[in-house]
Amino acid sequence: MRIIGTKITVIMIIIAIATLLMLTSVNLFTKEGIKVNDGNFVFPHTLPGGYHVVNVKTGEEALRNMAYIHWNPKKVSMAVSDAAIVTYNDGTRLWLSYAGNHACELVDRMAGKIASYESKLPFTRPIPHNLGGYNVYLSRGLHDGKLHAFWCQEGIVVWVEISREALSTIDPGVLLQALIEGIRYKR
Repeated sequence: MRIIGTKITVIMIIIAIATLLMLTSVNLFTKEGIKVNDGNFVFPHTLPGGYHVVNVKTGEEALRNMAYIHWNPKKVSMAVSDAAIVTYNDGTRLWLSYAGNHACELVDRMAGKIASYESKLPFTRPIPHNLGGYNVYLSRGLHDGKLHAFWCQEGIVVWVEISREALSTIDPGVLLQALIEGIRYKR
């Protein structure tokens, strides 16, 4: 009798956990993939090719990560008031930072610095292209083969690392245009 009671208790616990997971999953997932806290940024949750968001860092965590990859983290912290780092399931990564009226100046300075330190950085010299009315700088990652693109848009500094997988299946211009059309800052 005791064995039957224990089995029933275990089964009830399993059913309770499964029910809890099902109820919770309604709030965790959308048809585009994982539902995220995107903070103050609007961005595509699904890219051309069906690649979807798998991770988002916002606010202080994103600002710390951005500052960490720059030579002078204090300058990043002083120039940027908000940030988000979005990772898609193909490895494409989107870096967004809000710099207000200084965004385009920061992008142009970044392009100049990358060009002047070209031999010390893992990127090719950035080449500007007009795309969707924006001055988009394109650079190739020397170690990872990714296409890096960056530009300013409505007070946002945008940097995207397009994965090799995405590059093999999507026209980069189509992907960049989708990002340009899909990125906004909630004021």
